[in-house]
Amino acid sequence: FVDSSENTVRSVAYPTPARSNNPDPEDYGRVFHTEMKQKSSISSPVGGYWTGLVTMAPYNSASSGWYTTQINFGADGADGDLYTRRGTGTTWGDWRQIITADSAAFTSDITATGADVSIAHAGGPELSLRRDDVTTAADDRLGQIQFGSDDPTDGTFNYGAAIKGMAGVAWDTNSFPGYLIFQTRNTTGALATALTLDYQKKAIFAGNVEVQGDFEVNGITTTTNVVNLDVSDNIIGLNRGETSNS
Repeated sequence: FVDSSENTVRSVAYPTPARSNNPDPEDYGRVFHTEMKQKSSISSPVGGYWTGLVTMAPYNSASSGWYTTQINFGADGADGDLYTRRGTGTTWGDWRQIITADSAAFTSDITATGADVSIAHAGGPELSLRRDDVTTAADDRLGQIQFGSDDPTDGTFNYGAAIKGMAGVAWDTNSFPGYLIFQTRNTTGALATALTLDYQKKAIFAGNVEVQGDFEVNGITTTTNVVNLDVSDNIIGLNRGETSNS
């Protein structure tokens, strides 16, 4: 064990404790080391000015395949978050937050393998997909959910269906039009749009539409624009149930 008052163990010299230096991973070896640092000296994301630093090096990282790991935390009460980084040789990796709270913000991709996601909220949970951009133009993607599985031959992931949220026209103050695209995939080819719900509430089907139950239309005008209109019903009622023929 090495603390900030000593820097030699088993006749091996370790980084001299200093609040403003940032030793390389290989400068630590076979040691558990505690220090106090200025956050700027180690590029720490922790809030405040002073941070605590714990270094763990099971072996000398100058030897191939061995890593040094550090845990960083706020030392002046300004921030209760924990961060960790690891490195080898002369190169440190990025600081990554250790989640210890009920909520957290991530700045990179999240991958969960062999896990389900379950969200519970007393008022009903909310899932928000947000485009992080200073401008949003017409047909820009706002968010997308894809459904896929492993390729049976090479194990790569492929997607057979998707739902996309798109911007209807360029967004402006108090004007945020959007539409939805539902895509499917045939046995060959890529994802293709099957249904579009535009920002004026119109549904546009790209393929055939089959209704298993009753089909009821409540509106003023029904327009049919086809080459041939085939009706197989035996009885067609016009103005049925109405007391006036006007």
